[in-house]
Amino acid sequence: MLRAAFGKLAYTPPPGTRLGRLGVNIFIAQGVHSSLEARVALFDDGQQRLALVALDQGFVSAAVTARLRAAVQTGAAVPPAQCLVSVTHTHNAPALMPWRDDDPGYAQADTLAEQLVELSRQLAAQLAPVELRLSETTAPGWAENRRSIYRQADGREWVATHGDRAAPGFVRPEGPDETALRALWAVRPDGTVAGGLVNFWCHPTTLYDEPVWSADFPGVVRARLEREVGGTFVYLTGPCGDLSPARNELAFCEPMGTALAEKLLAGRATARPLAAESVGAANERLTLAQRMVTPAQVRVAREYLAGTRPSGSAPLVEVLYAWPFHFASHTGNIDDWMAQEILGMWEWQKRAAEPVLHETVEVQALRVGDLVLATIPGELFSALGHAILADASSGARWVVELANGYHGYLPTPAAFAHGGYECCLGYQSRLEPKAGEKLVAVARRLATKLRL
Repeated sequence: MLRAAFGKLAYTPPPGTRLGRLGVNIFIAQGVHSSLEARVALFDDGQQRLALVALDQGFVSAAVTARLRAAVQTGAAVPPAQCLVSVTHTHNAPALMPWRDDDPGYAQADTLAEQLVELSRQLAAQLAPVELRLSETTAPGWAENRRSIYRQADGREWVATHGDRAAPGFVRPEGPDETALRALWAVRPDGTVAGGLVNFWCHPTTLYDEPVWSADFPGVVRARLEREVGGTFVYLTGPCGDLSPARNELAFCEPMGTALAEKLLAGRATARPLAAESVGAANERLTLAQRMVTPAQVRVAREYLAGTRPSGSAPLVEVLYAWPFHFASHTGNIDDWMAQEILGMWEWQKRAAEPVLHETVEVQALRVGDLVLATIPGELFSALGHAILADASSGARWVVELANGYHGYLPTPAAFAHGGYECCLGYQSRLEPKAGEKLVAVARRLATKLRL
């Protein structure tokens, strides 16, 4: 019988530390809304062992991923290739992508790794037989496609991220809203719940404007499930590069998390047993090109930051990218950040001294019974996530984003014709337009390879 163990540890920093966001709205945490936690699920079939680690973080770098995988290997004898390190993508967490010499992320990563060694060791000793059951339900009305298409006077259509669907000129959202809500339940022989996994596709940003530490609505989901059935639950964020809560505000956090948990609990009654009691893993690395900064973009960015752009100039987003929108509204701090990102990317690419800079990224697939988790190291658009699910002819398949590193937004090629924040060149969106499609092709191949 398959054995499993689930555990967690809290690592909420004290107030006074910067929230780890890449762009605007830089806040210093002034309090705690909910605990930040690292959660681990361990699966063992007697021949192989897998570990799933989910952190309440916005991002985690490939370098930190390697450090945490090594910790799990030390504690639970799980090879790095069979360990997933993912994030819930809460925006109210510290940074775990350190690069500055005084970055507190280095110490945070070291401390977390030390704690993971001990937690993994405990879980390896606690592995016990479970039956795994899978459920899927729908939760409409909570996750919306945030890329609103507006028609201009000349008839052309452009995207504004977080655009109001009631605003003049709105035509349609670029893609559908998301409703699928998935769960894996690990049930002991006595009928009690040891823990489980949850998969939902939506940015956890209900607390984006709050200067507090918080696991956002995934924390509410986990807490409610654990109060009702016990055990420890691991939240795995699905492709949500273009999906956000229907309302990005504090008052939406508790109702959203509670509603999702209630849907999951109701769906448990129809959960089916997994068809196998074995695990597996497959990994592949591929090289992807960055979109290169142009000399004209560098010049415009410098003029903007120096305050020397001619009066009456077109909006910065239009000059830099030929799109009229990024977010729904133009604000100075966003333009400041966009200009700084152009110069930062230019410096990175210039120092590489290559015509085109490339990045090596990892795609991983893990199988637990007949459930395959296909993982992507960036913020994948939902249409590409559905492309990964499309050929799951047997068993079940989930998609997990922001896994084992961070390589920015991964829009569809068609999205670049519409513009919007997710397509604006910067650290947060830097890979070639077909990067998402290439990652999807590898993920599908690996998932098929693991099919029973």
